[in-house]
Amino acid sequence: MTMSQKWRVIRRLFAINCASTMAYRFEFIIWMAGSIVTPIVGLAIWRATAASGATLPVSATYLTTYFVMSSLFALATSSWHGEWMPSMIREGKLSIWLMRPGSVYFEIIANNLAEKVIKLVVLLPMVGIFGWFFRDDLAVPGGVLRWTLTIISLLLGAIMFFSLRALVGTIGFWMEETRSINVAIGLLEGILLGGIIPLALFPEWSQGFVAAQVFRFRFAFSLDVLLADLSTAELIQGFAWQLAWTAGMVAASVWLWNRGRAVFSAVGG
Repeated sequence: MTMSQKWRVIRRLFAINCASTMAYRFEFIIWMAGSIVTPIVGLAIWRATAASGATLPVSATYLTTYFVMSSLFALATSSWHGEWMPSMIREGKLSIWLMRPGSVYFEIIANNLAEKVIKLVVLLPMVGIFGWFFRDDLAVPGGVLRWTLTIISLLLGAIMFFSLRALVGTIGFWMEETRSINVAIGLLEGILLGGIIPLALFPEWSQGFVAAQVFRFRFAFSLDVLLADLSTAELIQGFAWQLAWTAGMVAASVWLWNRGRAVFSAVGG
């Protein structure tokens, strides 16, 4: 298939997924309401900590803007196919795509984009209300260069996390159940993602590890590119780590997928 044919297929699948996603719009409202609770709780905790007299290494403006923007950045880089790919493999549904000229990843990418569009429509008003309540300490920076670097970082983070989820999902070729792996990754994300505890607030002795670990580069680094006054050296180092993690995840997921597809035997096949 040519590149134009591939994108034509993805666009059609995107439209189909948008229509099917709308059937669950009330569930999406609940999910998005739940997703914004985490930054609200995180901001409340750290504002209370600062009000009690604790000295934080970041300003109130940084904290407020970080948490208000974090749910949008988290949505932009989110992926969930690692949770249902093993069932596709186990139940033999993958064989349908293996007999087609296109890849199953056309469907996965289309589903990912369609759900993000619908979720964004639901999430934006919630973020707007959240930001309005804390508008006195909210300051979203401008500048073409800053936003360009932020968008590039977000795209890299989305590709990296998509590949990580694909890597976990592909393990389903050899394991019937990968839920424990997803749970373990979820626990690590809860600590190292920066969703409740901004990574800038981690102890000084841990900053070397925190600055290089993979979960930072899903969206925490992108937020720092936008909100923190990173030096040129810090930007170069951060993007170098993000590029390395992204390239590594893509290469590993492609390699494992090809290995798994070679040994795949559909149920009843």
